[in-house]
Amino acid sequence: MTITSARIGVLGLGRLGACLARALAAAGVTQIAIAARERAVAERVGASIAGVQVVEAAALAQAADLVFVAVPDGQVSRAVASLQLSAAQSVVHLSGVLGLDSWAPASRRGALHPLQAFPRGAPATRFHGIYTGIEASDS
Repeated sequence: MTITSARIGVLGLGRLGACLARALAAAGVTQIAIAARERAVAERVGASIAGVQVVEAAALAQAADLVFVAVPDGQVSRAVASLQLSAAQSVVHLSGVLGLDSWAPASRRGALHPLQAFPRGAPATRFHGIYTGIEASDS
C-alpha cells in the first residue's frame, strides 16, 4: 500500500489538522475522511478539499486505516479511546508533548511532531521542507 492509496482519517480540524488534511490531498491521497467536535467545522474544512469525506468522529475508525489525531494535548487520550480502533489500525497523534504511552488501543501507534507553526488557514505547502520528530511503536 502506498500513501496515496491509504484510507486516512484526520480527527481535529484546528490549524494543524486542517492543514494536514489539505497537505494529504495535495500529495495525492484520494481517500481522506475528516471529523471535528463540531460538524460545521468539518463541513467548512471539507468544502475546501476536493473529494474529502466528512464523517462524525465515531465513524472515523470505519472510514480509515490510519488516523491522525490533531486535538489539544489534554484531549488526545479521550479522543483516541472514542475512536474504537481495532488492533489492525494505526493511530498517530500530533501532540508535541505526549509520547507513545498505552493510550491507544491500536497496536500500531505513532507520534508526529512538526517543528513548525501552523497559522489558521495555512496552505498545504506549509509542510514542505519542515523538520518533524517521529516516534512509532515497533509493530
